[in-house]
Amino acid sequence: LDALKTHKKGLMQQLFPREGETVPRLRFPEFRAEGEWVQEELTNCLEKVIDYRGKAPPKSESGVPLITAKNVRFGWLDMSCDEYIDVDEYEDWMSKGIPKAGDILFTTEAPLGNVALFPRTGKFALGQRIITLRTRTKKCLPDFLFQSLLGPQMQREIDFHSTGSTAKGIKSAVFVNLSFCYPEIPEQQKIADCLSSLDALITAQSEKVDALKTHKKSLMQQLFPVPDEVPA
Repeated sequence: LDALKTHKKGLMQQLFPREGETVPRLRFPEFRAEGEWVQEELTNCLEKVIDYRGKAPPKSESGVPLITAKNVRFGWLDMSCDEYIDVDEYEDWMSKGIPKAGDILFTTEAPLGNVALFPRTGKFALGQRIITLRTRTKKCLPDFLFQSLLGPQMQREIDFHSTGSTAKGIKSAVFVNLSFCYPEIPEQQKIADCLSSLDALITAQSEKVDALKTHKKSLMQQLFPVPDEVPA
C-alpha cells in the first residue's frame, strides 16, 4: 500500500510541470511533440465557485447528510462523521448553488488543501471551511483539476499563499487566482485516467489491509481469552 502511494507521488512529480516550467518531465508518447502547457489563473478554468463558508449550517439529528471540512480528506471523502441538515432547511441553506457529480471539494482551512470529488450519487448539503469548484470542461476536465490540486506543485502554491501560523488557511479570492498549468483536453484525460487507475489500486489495497486487520483482531480475540473468561 505504501509502495503504491509512493509510486503515485513520484509519478505526479513527473507528469506535472515543476515550478517555473510549462512542460512536464514525463509525457505520454502521443503528446511528446506537443508544445508547452497553458499557464493562467485558475479562475479562468472555473465555471462556478460555490462557497458556504462564514455561517454555521442548521444541523439536525437526521435529514440530508452534511459535508464539511471534516469529511474532505486528501483525495477522498470520509462520510463516517455523521452530521445532517433538516430536509425542510435544505433549499434555504443551499441557495448559493447545488453541487453536482464532477464538482471538486476543497478545504480552505482546518485542514488546508484537502481535495475530494463530490459524490456521483446521493443528496448532500455543504458546510463550513470548504468551497466547491466546477470547471469549464472545454478548457479543463474535473478529474484533471482534482489530480492537479493533489499534486506537489499546486500544494506548494496553496501553502505559499496561505496565512496563519497555527491553523493555516487561504482566502477564496486568493485561491482562485493561483497560477494553474494545463495541457489540451486529450492529454488531460490521459493523465487523469492514469492517476485515477492508481487511486483505484490504492483503494482496493487499502480495503484488503483493513479486512486483514479485522480478521487478525477477531482471531486474536478467539485465541487469547480476556481474563474474566479464563477458568479458575
